[in-house]
Amino acid sequence: MRDGESWSAPNGLQATVYISLDEESLIIDRVTRFDVSPEYAVLTTQRRERYAVEVEGVRALRFVTDAK
Repeated sequence: MRDGESWSAPNGLQATVYISLDEESLIIDRVTRFDVSPEYAVLTTQRRERYAVEVEGVRALRFVTDAK
């Protein structure tokens, strides 16, 4: 669901975000909210962890449904 410059996963859907960090990669799973500005994105996970990343580093998003 989009709300301005933010996206929230509806109930039953989670995202995994793949981020490029030079020669390494960072994978953030169970993302439920994605707030975007021109340069940065703030990712919030199901565990209420928050990550700020450069938008340029985001390489892929994977969406999955909860297996309940």
